[in-house]
Amino acid sequence: MTNNEDVIRQIEATMQGQDLVPASVVRLWMSNSSLQTVGAVAQRVVRQSRRIQPPLSMDEICTFIQNYYERCLVENPQDGGYALNRHIAGLELAAWFTNLWRDPAVPRSYLMSLKAMLSRLIKEGKVPAHDLVSAVLEHIFETKEIAEFFDDWKDDPDLRGAFTLSMEWGTDHWQTPG
Repeated sequence: MTNNEDVIRQIEATMQGQDLVPASVVRLWMSNSSLQTVGAVAQRVVRQSRRIQPPLSMDEICTFIQNYYERCLVENPQDGGYALNRHIAGLELAAWFTNLWRDPAVPRSYLMSLKAMLSRLIKEGKVPAHDLVSAVLEHIFETKEIAEFFDDWKDDPDLRGAFTLSMEWGTDHWQTPG
């Protein structure tokens, strides 16, 4: 058994209990280099963040989750477990982005950071643009206001294609008020 498997078992056992979890322990888990371990933290711990004492800051949580999804999108693991493949991570990222968008308490800087990450992944060729379109962008563009948030992409030659394809999908799925 690898050290990472031990850490994942520790995370699972800890989160099955009801006790508060020291933030120092969670931060140690969050800094692990294994994508499987980081995935276990994202899926088991962050979703129960009220049990972490003292609480992690919103910045810590958002930065950690963004980095986790970025790694999943880039590395595209296929071995299951807590490390999500590109498509599943993209769908989860789209849902998370939309939830952050709808929450007025969330600083817009977090959304700007996610937008910048998606832009960078396309521009650097770390993730095929069509994968980001189908897994993430089309789904967040289903909300008209989010699509408008990305409007500056239509003027960037590296992002224009992804923007146009995502808008085609998004406009076909916009909800009408009512």
